[in-house]
Amino acid sequence: KSQIYIICIGAELTNNKISSKNLEDVINNLSSKIQFGDLVILRGTMLVGQSKEIVKKFEKKSNLKVGKDFFISYCPERLVEGNALEELKKLPQIVSGMTNQCMEKSINFWNSLSINTIKSERFEEAEIIKLGSNSYRDLIFSFSNDLCKISSKYNLEINDLIDKANIGYERNDFKKPSPGVGGSCLVKDPIMFMHGDKNKTYRLGKISRKINEDSVEEIYLRIKNVRNQFKLKNLKILIFGITYKGDPETSDIRSSTSIDLMKKLDKGSINYNLYDITLKKFNMYPNHLKNKVLTKERNFKNYDFIILMNNHSKTEEVLFKNLKKTSSPKFIYDCWNILQKETVEYFNYKYISLSKNYF
Repeated sequence: KSQIYIICIGAELTNNKISSKNLEDVINNLSSKIQFGDLVILRGTMLVGQSKEIVKKFEKKSNLKVGKDFFISYCPERLVEGNALEELKKLPQIVSGMTNQCMEKSINFWNSLSINTIKSERFEEAEIIKLGSNSYRDLIFSFSNDLCKISSKYNLEINDLIDKANIGYERNDFKKPSPGVGGSCLVKDPIMFMHGDKNKTYRLGKISRKINEDSVEEIYLRIKNVRNQFKLKNLKILIFGITYKGDPETSDIRSSTSIDLMKKLDKGSINYNLYDITLKKFNMYPNHLKNKVLTKERNFKNYDFIILMNNHSKTEEVLFKNLKKTSSPKFIYDCWNILQKETVEYFNYKYISLSKNYF
């Protein structure tokens, strides 16, 4: 009669403050239901050392002993948003447990789903793997975004620069830059990693976060510079892409760089509207954004500035199907290197990449 409970809630980050309230509410409720032989699998993001604290809370509230009466395992979720079910089938699961028997019970569960597992020595190892993986990705993206900022000072194309640096040189694996980093994990985990590291061993998260957060400011400043250069007093901007990424497709706008850009445009009193392929397809525009949403693609031509803020695979098709040639100064700001410059110029638009103005 034993049950398996999978807790997908972890510690959260709100306004740069870490909270475990929702996780603790789940623990409090579940503790009264735990019975002999049950298995609890933690999946959410944990601070380093937090899984052990959860074990203590379960034992205190249930009056049962972990590893003897019931079992707790931590298997950090590392699936990509938009393709989670496919990755669940092929990615090995990191499995840790309070005791060896806790680990074996969890491994048996994953094996029953034909999912491979990797044994983790202790909770702390699994916690560091989870936080470290996302902190590493945030860090390597920040390097490319900082390189982009340097290239822009010389009006150099960062994507060409990176291609040339990588070709035939196996020690390099530079990633392409972006308009910052969004979503619920990469913006959170470096901060959680530093917070859980009481000895301050990990120090790079503060740097990577600052660089990636500043990327939107660079976009905003380029917009203002172009407006001043071409004397566009009543500049009309279309933010093309609201979700934090387009590929794989997701409806998630958490920590979206588009939202950050909106706030800067609001503060600068610059007129803008929003368009998103995924949100329109599923009619999922959030209520607080609906008054800014552009619903008719044929009106793309009415905007002086179209800024591609996510990397949806249908962007080029949707955009160019609804553009017309222009005789007035208009611009496409391609933050993801999605478009061919020549196609943009065919419509008489001026092309701007993350690091270079092509005019």
